[in-house]
Amino acid sequence: MNVRIFTLDGAHREHVARWSAGLRALDSGIHLEVSADLALAARALWLGEPFVVAGSPTALNHYFDSFESSALTILEDCAYCWVLTNLPKYRHPRIPRDRVVALNWNADEQNVVYERLQVLKIFSRLAGLSRHMHHLRQEIMRIAEGRKGPWSPVLILGATGSGKEEVAQALFKVSERGNRPTDMQCISGSWLNVDPGLGLSEILGIEPGVASQVHGRPGLVELFSEGALFVDDFETAPKSVQETLLRIISTPKNQPAPYRRIGGREDRTTNVWLLFATNANVDQLLQDDRLREDFMYRFEDRVLIVPPLQKRPADFPAIARWIWRQLWDVPEEKALPVPLGSDALRQLSTCNLAWEGNVRTLRAFLALVVSMKKLPIHNQHALSTLFNIILQRGKTYKEWVGIVASDVFTGGPHSAISPLAEDICAAPCESEARLFLTQPGWEQLEKVVARLSGRKPFSRDGIRRRLAQIICYVEQMPSIEIADAQALSQMSNTQARNDLRALCATGLLRKATKDSSRNNARAIYVKNEHFFVSTRNT
Repeated sequence: MNVRIFTLDGAHREHVARWSAGLRALDSGIHLEVSADLALAARALWLGEPFVVAGSPTALNHYFDSFESSALTILEDCAYCWVLTNLPKYRHPRIPRDRVVALNWNADEQNVVYERLQVLKIFSRLAGLSRHMHHLRQEIMRIAEGRKGPWSPVLILGATGSGKEEVAQALFKVSERGNRPTDMQCISGSWLNVDPGLGLSEILGIEPGVASQVHGRPGLVELFSEGALFVDDFETAPKSVQETLLRIISTPKNQPAPYRRIGGREDRTTNVWLLFATNANVDQLLQDDRLREDFMYRFEDRVLIVPPLQKRPADFPAIARWIWRQLWDVPEEKALPVPLGSDALRQLSTCNLAWEGNVRTLRAFLALVVSMKKLPIHNQHALSTLFNIILQRGKTYKEWVGIVASDVFTGGPHSAISPLAEDICAAPCESEARLFLTQPGWEQLEKVVARLSGRKPFSRDGIRRRLAQIICYVEQMPSIEIADAQALSQMSNTQARNDLRALCATGLLRKATKDSSRNNARAIYVKNEHFFVSTRNT
């Protein structure tokens, strides 16, 4: 697990180092990354990782005062952010008392961080740093305690795409059944509703010879007697199946549930653990007689509620980055992964989208962006441009999905690339570089192009396109290395180094880490703010 500690001033580095060592001593598996990069600290909430900000009260006040509204929304919801200072009762109006905890490095308070990180480590499948997700993890741990069986059913409530199945999987893994050979089977109530008799036989099994050409087979309650059965949208299952499941979960505590196969004459027993989920309104289900009222009493206090994505703003960066890595992790493809930067996440979070399908809608949106990024016509665009192209079609998935059959997606004659594309005859990356740079910055870039164009065999257009790609990359990411520039331009390592040095010499970039082959330090370059226009203002 990665935890970042940002030092906001240099006066307390020794205190921070000593406090960090105390946290490492509690768990060697926690990877602590101490950083003095203030620009990165400003984007800490968009990294999707737990973090600590350390410094004097003055430095901390300046840090929190600089937050814009989108970052403040995440801070107010974040349950995995801590403040480390020398003032025992440090407070700031923007720090929620019940989520962002102020720690004093003069006291041994690493356990406060350690205990919360242990909860986060256990649930690696449940991405997100929100208070809702933290409370949900705690509830899962409470419900997972003790022996499980038919007498301890669990109900999971949440909107479609909010992650109910992920919650069920996490609950099963941390329970005493998580280490058994028998796994958890996931089924849908509507699947059981294809035919009431067939659905019942899937649950209970069927004896051989019940009808001609019918072979006997076990049901799911028998196959997963030592595991779990997750029934999603269980209210759509036929009444006969609901009544059968009700009888199973009505079993007294610590006793197996009796049942009979279809056509059977002898009772069998099962220890199956039943988990149910629905996105429907339970009160409405009871009112419409689609769910038996005594069904609800069996869950007692074992009910988990998964809030929609809109109510979990602090989960957005972590979930988006997790999805992004999955979308690029395709072994058979050779496409170079593109980082999902903080600026891109900030832009997406401020679009006021409904996310009607929750995580599924977010995944669908990011999948469209990745697909476009892999096309030659779009691979030089910044992510912000691709976001705008998609969102111009609307704010729901139904409006986005049609883009794959349009000229915009394939780069046809009617595709909207950039407002400057018609004014300057340039590649997309050059148009976007022009958007990112101030007028003096663009003039400096042209000077670099003119100077380098005298060195054959590179043409002026090729050099401009190469340098524009670097400009676009640095605008999205906090820094660029020689290897990054080489991957962007497909040039040699030497040429990529020369390109970066040329941009650095004119002031468009500045070197953040010295290039020293003697100690193998990396050459890292960052943008010079004097020449760059903030993308939030373009």
